[in-house]
Amino acid sequence: MTEIIIIEESFLIRCALKKLILEIDERYKLYELTTVTELKDMAENIDNAVIIINQDQLPADHQNYFTRLNLRHPGIVLFSNRKETEVNSDEVIFINDTGTSVLKKLKKALGPGKDQQNISAGSKILSDRETDVLRYVALGMTNKEIAGKLFLSTHTIIAHRKNISAKLGIKTIAGFTVYALLNNIILPDDINK
Repeated sequence: MTEIIIIEESFLIRCALKKLILEIDERYKLYELTTVTELKDMAENIDNAVIIINQDQLPADHQNYFTRLNLRHPGIVLFSNRKETEVNSDEVIFINDTGTSVLKKLKKALGPGKDQQNISAGSKILSDRETDVLRYVALGMTNKEIAGKLFLSTHTIIAHRKNISAKLGIKTIAGFTVYALLNNIILPDDINK
């Protein structure tokens, strides 16, 4: 199991990152720290860690620092208030990045989430009709609007949504949207329309 350590002073940013990560896969083991020095107390219990850290909190000699803590090759994801960074990292999330960009970077750094290993063309788990319903839900349409678009009853749309939720283990519209984006059921440009 991948363990994820979020190191950030801001409670709001920690909560936002945690929510995004849990939308990718709720089985990740998450730790929230406010400073990098708190990492010392827990380092011996960490096996396979991805560290998401504010660039301003990253120690200057971070590679040696993590080695001293016996964190041999942690995946490091930086986030920054600046437009550029000089630090080498697997990924850098900038505060002004779009939601889609943040999700893509987190997904790349964290690896595939639940059920993603078995999905090749986006939605083989879902029927074609369920994929259509998911697309419209992810685009923000109501049950009634989807029913009109697909020439189905509202009750049928609700049943499809329940089936989609059961198959994917996702219960929120945000989760459906993340899934649809990650599996190319919708494109980032579709959301901005």
